[in-house]
Amino acid sequence: MIYAVALGIIVAMATLSLWRPSACLVFVFSAMLIKQLLEARSPVVGIQSQIVHIAVAVGVVLALVVAAARRAPVLSITSKVGWLGIGLYAWSGLSLLWTPYPEGFWIMWTSEGPYVLLWIILVPRLVNNVEDMRAAAKAIALGGGLVLALALFGFEWTGRGIQGAGRISGKGGNPLAPAQLGMFVTVISILVRPHRFVSLWGLLRWPVMLIALAVIVRSGSRGPLLGAVVASVLLIPLAYGFRRPRQILVVVGIVAIFAIALNWVISEYATGTRWQQEGFNESIEGRLDLARTAITAWINSGPIYWLIGMGTGSLYSPVVLGYTSENAFIDCLAELGLIGFTLLALLLARTAQAGYRLIALSPSDYVRNSVVLAFLGCVISVVIISMKGTSIMSIYDMMGLCIIIARVAEITAQESAFMADRPIAAEATIA
Repeated sequence: MIYAVALGIIVAMATLSLWRPSACLVFVFSAMLIKQLLEARSPVVGIQSQIVHIAVAVGVVLALVVAAARRAPVLSITSKVGWLGIGLYAWSGLSLLWTPYPEGFWIMWTSEGPYVLLWIILVPRLVNNVEDMRAAAKAIALGGGLVLALALFGFEWTGRGIQGAGRISGKGGNPLAPAQLGMFVTVISILVRPHRFVSLWGLLRWPVMLIALAVIVRSGSRGPLLGAVVASVLLIPLAYGFRRPRQILVVVGIVAIFAIALNWVISEYATGTRWQQEGFNESIEGRLDLARTAITAWINSGPIYWLIGMGTGSLYSPVVLGYTSENAFIDCLAELGLIGFTLLALLLARTAQAGYRLIALSPSDYVRNSVVLAFLGCVISVVIISMKGTSIMSIYDMMGLCIIIARVAEITAQESAFMADRPIAAEATIA
């Protein structure tokens, strides 16, 4: 079955790329959850489930070939944000030279390295303009919503995960896979405005949002829920406008719909102590302890390591933590030092700047700009969950989203400058 699904993914991505290569991002975003669903269905698929990710990578390459055949600037643009992302992970790779725990380095790079290369190098090149971003966003929301609905209604859940997923480890499926997809789908469904008041996207996005929220809550994932709520509430006024009375009414209405949906989902799907005050307190205390231990180890490592970091995987050392700090920013500071942390901070700052420049090109086009804000919202949501349960090597999706925003901003700015110069060139020719 796994090989049939893998072939189906490749065929589906190849077909989607004939419409818009960027729409293939739906499979990139959904791959982790698709793998879990396959593991839950078949007792032998767990060992072979990496074939899903291989199929997605093949599909991305095929989509890039299609885009290149259409003369899209697949190879010509690498933004400053892209170089910062490449530089950050190159610095991580270089740290093998001084990490005191090479075993931890190889644990991180063998498990996450292929996804880093896919998200940083290949995926952003599928998206070249705002319309590509819109096609990708709708595909992620609708296709991802379909996979989430299948997971929620078509599979048994045990604890926080899908029963039978994660067969290699003998545990249930990682709840972050459905929850993080649900987070992205929620943010996109709320922020991406339809072109017309009555449209297929305008009708489907609300039930899709409800399903995504239900999956997040059912998985007991507080971080993705917080990320979706904060990103959406922050950006709804910018996506829908707030200068005119009508715009303010729309914003209030959408926030009200979101709040009602969230309240209903929590009442229906929240289980266990994770949603009680006791569960929150225990989680916060545990993560603060990990953060303090990681920072203390970095400070005690000496001035040279304050600058270059202790090395990727060093926190895995039994004499330090034996694991990560579960905070990507603290991981970055401790393992990659002030150099790595500065690269990460610059990457996020440049992404915000690129998003602003992209919106400033058409400040009154709220429909167009809502797509840019949705991608920025996805970045914000990943930043939030990066502070409670991930490592620097596992935030490749945030890096990829940042590079997409910066890449589209740079291409759009170049095209705008070219169009502005054309009348001048024409006048000079006539003269």
